[in-house]
Amino acid sequence: MQPLIGVSGRSATEEGRRLDGIESGYVRAVASAGGLPVVLPVLRPEMAGAMIRKVDGLLLAGGRDIEARHYGEAPAEEAETPEPERDAWEMAVLTEALEAQLPVLAVCRGLQLLNVVAGGTLIQHLPSVSRLAHRQADRHAEFAHFVTVKRDSTLASVVGEGEVGVNSLHHQAIDRLGSGLTAVAWSDDGVVEAVESVYPARVIGVQWHPELLVEGGRHARLFTWLTAGASRQLSFSDRRPQLSASVGPESGASPSSAVA
Repeated sequence: MQPLIGVSGRSATEEGRRLDGIESGYVRAVASAGGLPVVLPVLRPEMAGAMIRKVDGLLLAGGRDIEARHYGEAPAEEAETPEPERDAWEMAVLTEALEAQLPVLAVCRGLQLLNVVAGGTLIQHLPSVSRLAHRQADRHAEFAHFVTVKRDSTLASVVGEGEVGVNSLHHQAIDRLGSGLTAVAWSDDGVVEAVESVYPARVIGVQWHPELLVEGGRHARLFTWLTAGASRQLSFSDRRPQLSASVGPESGASPSSAVA
């Protein structure tokens, strides 16, 4: 049976009407990997538990900046217009998915949300601390720079270790790493480009957009990893706490790699 993969959606307004949906790249990537994508509209946070009980895995999509107040900071001047309803909904959905120990693939904003929910913080504007161009929207479907993937990590078993070419569409990144997460890929300036859960290995977050690079093969394997994990039931011995899902900066998390 094909697993149901919940894909976090976003709201938009067109001709005065609210629309809920997501870019087609996400749903097509899941479908090509053998999953059945189900777009999760932005709803009230208290509905997250019922929604997560209906799916077998979660794909957290990209989008706008997360409100800085969620990690105890004031917004930078360069911060994008917030989406408070989406923030609240996705935090609730992710928390429920982590408690259910569903496989989770978090992309770009999704990676940042994962880190914030785990008690970490974000660099609010990378150009203020790095010379590497991390936001290259005109090269969304091609490699903008390379990341180094940690040997023996779950991510390495999926996309390979060492240098991996990625696209780059973000201006924020992980600062202090959240509890229960480990960094597994970095760009040349030391920015964390990917994380995964310490145990069990059911959560991967990447800062790039693999749904726009699936034709290359390597990045498509991230969606295969997600659907394969969603098809597999955890054994009793696997069901151990994997992340501390407590929003806020007081997590006791260790710092991530320094930015050059």
